[in-house]
Amino acid sequence: MSLSVVIAGITHRSKPRSMRSSPETRRFKGLPNTPTFAESGVAGVDATLIVGFMAPARTPAAIVKLLHDTLAGVLAQADIVERLGEQALDVVASDPARSSDILRVEQALWARVVKSSGATAE
Repeated sequence: MSLSVVIAGITHRSKPRSMRSSPETRRFKGLPNTPTFAESGVAGVDATLIVGFMAPARTPAAIVKLLHDTLAGVLAQADIVERLGEQALDVVASDPARSSDILRVEQALWARVVKSSGATAE
């Protein structure tokens, strides 16, 4: 499950305006006239905020499915979608396998970023 965010910018007149939405290939429902990064000529940018729910390792598949189906059902309710939309959040209820794939990709990406930055834990 992921939540898309809208990235806002300040113009030279200091008036806030929406500049781009993420992810790269899908416009934010709340601002349908705001182009994605890709539509604006900036490829390879994905500034998606990901919020995930996890279960302990070795949780039975039936329990994971029940949790997913329950959470996805709640997040699909019109009032929840509306409230999150008011906060510029767009819910995508990914299935558990897709969520695992996203997590692996994000971990690898940020491991490279941290390593290339030279940052160390204190």
